[in-house]
Amino acid sequence: MTTFKSTLKIFSFVALVFAFASIAQAQATRTWVSGVGDDANPCSRTAPCKTFAGAISKTATNGEINCLDPAGYGAVTITKSLTIDCEDTQGSILASLVNGVIVNSSTAHVKLRGLSINGAGNGINCVRVIAAASVVLDEVVCANFSQHGVSVENSSGAIGGRRSAAARICSSWSAESTPTITWLTELDNANPMQASRAVTSSTAPAA
Repeated sequence: MTTFKSTLKIFSFVALVFAFASIAQAQATRTWVSGVGDDANPCSRTAPCKTFAGAISKTATNGEINCLDPAGYGAVTITKSLTIDCEDTQGSILASLVNGVIVNSSTAHVKLRGLSINGAGNGINCVRVIAAASVVLDEVVCANFSQHGVSVENSSGAIGGRRSAAARICSSWSAESTPTITWLTELDNANPMQASRAVTSSTAPAA
């Protein structure tokens, strides 16, 4: 009986190791979404996912999600360093009654590029930063949200915007917890995280 229990424990451990290995192997550095995709797909270019939420679990930390075509890809919560880049296709998020994008990881460096995020008049926040090391919005358009374009709730970090509607309207920024944030301005085109001017303050810079 003891031998059987030991064998069962070993088998369970091996099965668990293989399960974690399969998950790790399934994560790619670059994944893809399409309006005609399927979240059951591996999110490759030839077999894309349908939503950002579906792709994020299959994208490795520091990886990138790209859009194959202009479509609505759904609200998403980001909990790791990640880039969502739809600059050439203008991906969109329809966020009725919810937040468009939530960033919640104190170590995450997040870049959002080429997105149109629409709250349909009753969305909460376009981008809600609960915790992050840095968040950069590049060509991100926020519209029709009931609260804020960007709600910054973390106590520290760097927030930047370049060619983004929400980033250029001071009233659309909100610092909920009086954080000391480095607001990146005059961002470098080649490297959006490099700023020629940075302001450390609890208040967002004027447009």
